[in-house]
Amino acid sequence: MRRRTFSIGIVTFDGVKRVEALLKTLKKFAPVAWDTSLIKKIVVCEDPLPEWVIPQPTIAYQKLCNAYKVEFYKRDSWGCMQGNANFLMEKCDTDVVFILSDDILFSGDCITPMIYFWEKNPELKIGAVQFPFWFAEQLINLKILDTKDDFYGIFLEKLLKEEIKIPRKAVWEYTGYSRIYHSVHGTGFALDRNLYFKLGRFSEGHWSYDEDISAKIWINSDYFVCTLLGPPLLHYGGASQCSRYYKKFLDPAEDFKNSWGKSKTEVGQEVYRAMARKSYVNDLLKKANYYDS
Repeated sequence: MRRRTFSIGIVTFDGVKRVEALLKTLKKFAPVAWDTSLIKKIVVCEDPLPEWVIPQPTIAYQKLCNAYKVEFYKRDSWGCMQGNANFLMEKCDTDVVFILSDDILFSGDCITPMIYFWEKNPELKIGAVQFPFWFAEQLINLKILDTKDDFYGIFLEKLLKEEIKIPRKAVWEYTGYSRIYHSVHGTGFALDRNLYFKLGRFSEGHWSYDEDISAKIWINSDYFVCTLLGPPLLHYGGASQCSRYYKKFLDPAEDFKNSWGKSKTEVGQEVYRAMARKSYVNDLLKKANYYDS
């Protein structure tokens, strides 16, 4: 059987410093990402600012991507998160794409377990897999992070020096194996690219592209969405907000309803019914092959 191919894609908006921090921690904790025998490419896709914003970040993005030897692309026009994610999927021409938000940090190598899971379980109809993650607010509650303002400051410095130990998160780990899950989260997830195209890509009428593709997988295919064990991503959250520049997609619930022809609650109910029909997958996941991390 042909080996699957993998790529990493980062969607970004006005976030050069965030992407730099992401790449620093990726290089530190998961250098396997630059092993082209495993990861074909790393791609950064910029969603543009309005032309009147000076200076534009594009040149800084290009310099950063050149320094880290990753590919860089800029959309011709603003597409919001979902439009930029579709743009990214066009550029990442691999079987599986790891889609990352620009406001995350790596705390360990969660790339290797993800590759292993897809490679060693070819009989499973995996549609999308959620990377484990902590929100910044949860790290504050754990007294690991003092304030959100420290996330890209002293916290990042200590993380890179390995002076901070990030615990695994029980919600992802408690079963000891993957389990089916209602939806991936935009923090970071892996997606079957061929299935993504078959299901009609991310809907461009609303920004909940993570919930959108998850619902399509559950309702419109015989594939499934699941979690995965491993070192968690650390998510600042909300850093790529574009509402101060663009006044569109500001009502996620209504925008979702307009795209789907039904409310997010109604779609969610369909998802849970589909999950109930496919609950047998949890038994398959108990027997699946996992990387020993």
